[in-house]
Amino acid sequence: MILFGMILVAAVGFYTLRLESKQMRTQLSSTISYVKGQCMTYTRYNAASVTKSLMRAIENAQQVNRNIGYEGKEPDAAQLEFYTQEQRLTGIMLLDADSTLRCEYNGDSLNFESLQEYIEREAVLDVTRYPQKTYAARVDLPDGSYVDIAAYGRTDSDGVVVVYYHTTAEYAHNYTLTLQGTLSGYSPSSGGVVVVTNGDRIIASNDASLVDTGADDSSTLQQIKARVVSGTVSHIQSRDGSYFGSLDRSREYYIYAYVPDRPVIADMLKNMMAALIIYLIVLTAIQMFRRRSAMEYRAEQKRRDDAYREKLMESAERAEQANRAKTEFLQRMSHDIRTPINGIRGMIEIADYYKDDPAKQDECRRKIWDASGLLLELVNEVLDMGKLESGEIMLEEREMDIVELLEGIGTVIERQARERGIRIKTNGYPLEHRWVLGSPLHIKRLVMNIVSNAVKYNRENGRIDLAAREVQQPDENTVLLEFTCTDTGIGMSPEFQKHVFEPFAQEGHHARSEYGGTGLGMPIAKTLAEKMGGTLSFTSEKDVGTTFTLTLPFRICDAPAAEEEHEAADYTNVLAGLRVLVAEDNRLNMEIAQFILDIVGAEMLKAVNGKEAVEIFEKSQPGEIDVILMDVMMPVMDGLEAARRIRAMKRPDASTVPIIAMTANAFTEDRRRAFMVGMNMHLAKPLEAEEVIRTLAKFIERSARLDDAEQNPCYQKNGFGKKR
Repeated sequence: MILFGMILVAAVGFYTLRLESKQMRTQLSSTISYVKGQCMTYTRYNAASVTKSLMRAIENAQQVNRNIGYEGKEPDAAQLEFYTQEQRLTGIMLLDADSTLRCEYNGDSLNFESLQEYIEREAVLDVTRYPQKTYAARVDLPDGSYVDIAAYGRTDSDGVVVVYYHTTAEYAHNYTLTLQGTLSGYSPSSGGVVVVTNGDRIIASNDASLVDTGADDSSTLQQIKARVVSGTVSHIQSRDGSYFGSLDRSREYYIYAYVPDRPVIADMLKNMMAALIIYLIVLTAIQMFRRRSAMEYRAEQKRRDDAYREKLMESAERAEQANRAKTEFLQRMSHDIRTPINGIRGMIEIADYYKDDPAKQDECRRKIWDASGLLLELVNEVLDMGKLESGEIMLEEREMDIVELLEGIGTVIERQARERGIRIKTNGYPLEHRWVLGSPLHIKRLVMNIVSNAVKYNRENGRIDLAAREVQQPDENTVLLEFTCTDTGIGMSPEFQKHVFEPFAQEGHHARSEYGGTGLGMPIAKTLAEKMGGTLSFTSEKDVGTTFTLTLPFRICDAPAAEEEHEAADYTNVLAGLRVLVAEDNRLNMEIAQFILDIVGAEMLKAVNGKEAVEIFEKSQPGEIDVILMDVMMPVMDGLEAARRIRAMKRPDASTVPIIAMTANAFTEDRRRAFMVGMNMHLAKPLEAEEVIRTLAKFIERSARLDDAEQNPCYQKNGFGKKR
């Protein structure tokens, strides 16, 4: 019995040692695998972040170079300051071919002298010798901050443009992903010590005393490095004690993990003593103890596995949130884009079938027009939402008659309302200050979203009340206007009212198909209102109606001098015989332009790119070409460059010939770029014939106009001059 007891105790000790050792090995392997994955994530994330920042710096350097080229003269410090603020840079330097500073502007303490050692590198000098090259680098400064520098060879003269961003140490520390943060969940006392080195130095550890010390200073790390094969777990001895240790390598880092073997030995001795006592008392108790120990071990292992699995699930959930949002967006857009496209293609098939039925042909064309309008509205709203979220929407400050703008919106929406028997009533907009400064395009879009929703979600034979009033006048140059829209529509439930301004939010699954909405109108309106310094609020009751209240501040301005307006019927005779140069690379758009000009008897000269348009104008006699319709995005040479070259020609009509942009680039910044190169007008595609003709007539004056222009059969046949 004594021999059997000794064998049993020894077996218990051996079993305990083996079991605990296996658990330690599993724990270390899991820890190493997790930390290795975090290191790879850290490396990819920071590498991608640096790359994006340097690419942005290169783009800014190229843009500054283009801006200098547009100016046509050597910029001074004030101009560089403007470029710096425009591109959101810290500073700009202009160097000559010998890398000598010509001019600079810096927004903080950094300047050419403090960055000279980085700028005078051979790679930067290569940019001056080879302008097609670019150079970008991130420089870590002693104070913990860093600078992203980009160099681009100047195209207008010898030299190089150097731009840079300076990121402060506080921002770099607070907003940069660190390896130390990945180890915050491991306690040295329970999970062992985890160490990440770059070879020589310890850069992260859950034992704070080891961070930023030499890897060779730790005898434990030396023993692990010398005796442990990468990816395995071994038992080692060092000056500090006995450990189970493991080693693995990420792309740029070495990962160590070790845990003392004392708990294993302590557990072994405890179990041997317990087994001996139990054996001396009763042999049957040994089996009960082993069963209970096994159950406890499995429960503990399950708890750890569940906790580890939960942590992994949380990480996976965060990683998949972006993919889920993208998938939801694509699902919505797939439905909303395919629906009007299906309508357009279906109406074309119906029209082909009823090709001898004029009434059916008119009905199909009208429905195709409505479906294409819905598709255009969807594209505009998606683009607007993207611009607003990225902060790229640029507001204008132009003179406008706010009453005329509101009345124009009412005229546009009135036809849609009449089709459903909805009555629109206004208070006449009794505003004392009608003329204000603002961004009419965005204000019109904002108010139109509110009013069109009131029509869309109203009842048959319902009512809409529109009103505008001056709430207060903060000072003599500013007025605060309040616009209200009250409808008798379906209203909103209290629960849905919390989500009205969320993108794609719609109450009920039937809203998109029944009312044709996209769920972007209200988020766009809310964001535009706040961007203009105003507020947008609402009150609503289910099955009763909704009232939206929009409050916006405006600067007051004087009314401009009245301009003579042509009647629509005069356009045909005004434009007859007009020679129009059309630069358009799309054949279908060229055909549409030909159709519009043929209606009014104008003659068209065709150019398929900007270079060809410049050559045609250059070869023409002064005054031979009356107007230029210029697409912006074309091969060989774009419309902006073509307009700039035409304005730069040394001929009398180069500076006076009207150049009208007709482009799908319809944002405010696109209009601004068109005007900067000398264009007179900006028409956004899709083009409407009436708008093109009215714009051409605005720039062409004829001394003789026929009084019976309205009787022109060609003009009346196509429906122009009639109010839609």
